[in-house]
Amino acid sequence: MQRSQSNINEQNYESQMLYRYEYKIETQEEDGVQYLVIQFNKDLKTFKFVEKLKFTRLYIDFCYNVVINPAPNNVTDLTINKCDLIKLDGIKKMIQLTHLSINDNKLSDISELRYLTNLKELHIDYNQIEDISSLAYLHNLEYLDMCVNLIRDLYPLSKLNLLQNLRALKNQIVNLFPLKFLFGLQFLELSQNKIVHIDPLTKLVGLKRLSISENMILDMNPINEHPNKHKYNLTSKTETVPTEIEILYSSKYQSIMERSENLKHMKYLEQSMKESFAELQVKFSQIVAQTTQNQILSTQQIAQLLQNFEIGQTQ
Repeated sequence: MQRSQSNINEQNYESQMLYRYEYKIETQEEDGVQYLVIQFNKDLKTFKFVEKLKFTRLYIDFCYNVVINPAPNNVTDLTINKCDLIKLDGIKKMIQLTHLSINDNKLSDISELRYLTNLKELHIDYNQIEDISSLAYLHNLEYLDMCVNLIRDLYPLSKLNLLQNLRALKNQIVNLFPLKFLFGLQFLELSQNKIVHIDPLTKLVGLKRLSISENMILDMNPINEHPNKHKYNLTSKTETVPTEIEILYSSKYQSIMERSENLKHMKYLEQSMKESFAELQVKFSQIVAQTTQNQILSTQQIAQLLQNFEIGQTQ
């Protein structure tokens, strides 16, 4: 296939269903190409024809291909989604990239991203990534989506001062301290992690949207005075239990007195406590039924119930 490309702003190369097409571009007038779609191919091992293109800004979409090789190093926008990628071999040469999307793959090693220091927007969501240390070098990053991975440590993000939008739901995040001085953050999504303390977020006065639902937060007070708190999604995992009751993550191997002490330090009453009360022959309704007209049974009263039961057992 041969076509002249002067004044062409969009090229769409798709091979769908059971068909496969191979495209070749041979032309001298190539400067007008800005948008290139190469989708639904079974094999894109050969991509040399694009290396002949001369452009200052190009968006390339590789979605739904089976095998790809890195595009030329003068590409600025690159999408390689749903390609079953395991490695990013060669992408470190694409130093002109400002926007990169490699979500919905099988990536665990993203170490080559450290060389892409011009990146402003990065999508690495829906992969198998645990180590994000390479992101510490991306000081121009403004938007980062790393949802649905295995990430636990946010320290590599601690000096990304231009970061405005961070999406990191469904990971293994516990500690938010690395975000403490990212004053440029405006949108922060951290739902469905293992976050316990949210104190580091109190100084992020620029936050416009915050989602920290379905975590293990012990104390919501640090965020209650934030001027934008009405825009925040602060729901806990234990949504059906009054928020004034403290969380108890109990184990059947704990003594009754240990459970009693835990009640004084947790924030919500975990649903799993029903089983613990059943073992102790203390009805869960004895605690919840006493919450009438927004008057919540205090943790001291709950603790006393368990202590009284233990005393009764020893007599």
